Amino acid sequence: MEEFRFFGAFPIRIDSVEVGRGDLVTGEIMQVSGSRLAIDAFVDLEEADYVAEGATVTIELDRLGISVGGTVARKAENPGTDGAGFDEVYIEIVPDEVRAELNNTNVKVTIPVAARSTSGEVLAVPVAALSATGTGETVVTVEEDGGAIRTVAVTPGLSTAGGMVEITPISADLEAGDRVVVDRDLGG
Repeated sequence: MEEFRFFGAFPIRIDSVEVGRGDLVTGEIMQVSGSRLAIDAFVDLEEADYVAEGATVTIELDRLGISVGGTVARKAENPGTDGAGFDEVYIEIVPDEVRAELNNTNVKVTIPVAARSTSGEVLAVPVAALSATGTGETVVTVEEDGGAIRTVAVTPGLSTAGGMVEITPISADLEAGDRVVVDRDLGG
């Protein structure tokens, strides 16, 4: 009995041959692999919503002057899977062309995302007014009349090229017109 195997994609690489010429074939005769190249990448959890399967990307290997297009072939459903950290989401990127230089090397991947806008007026402060606490909370410092200061926990949102960032207060009142501290010398 003869059996033939047809492969749907080429080129195919023969990784190992398990039989010799004239041997009686009773099991596996060879192992093959395809030439599909994929890049494993991770995006921060906050940015993952902006990346979708099918998105086009640019893959660059600057030291060799290589730049090729690619596609996000797969995006993990949950953070922390497929080797990603707990605050990252795994994505698989397939280059438009297989280049040997891209194999087993670090590359720069650029994924353009659609711009998002607010649905109306928002509360915004200079980016320099944001600071982080030891617990990872984002805060702004507000200076009251008379010089007293207080901190307000906020959730940052969209930022502008002009250096402003949208904020939403979490734990206290913060209103348009409040004075936020941008640069305060705490050294004494």
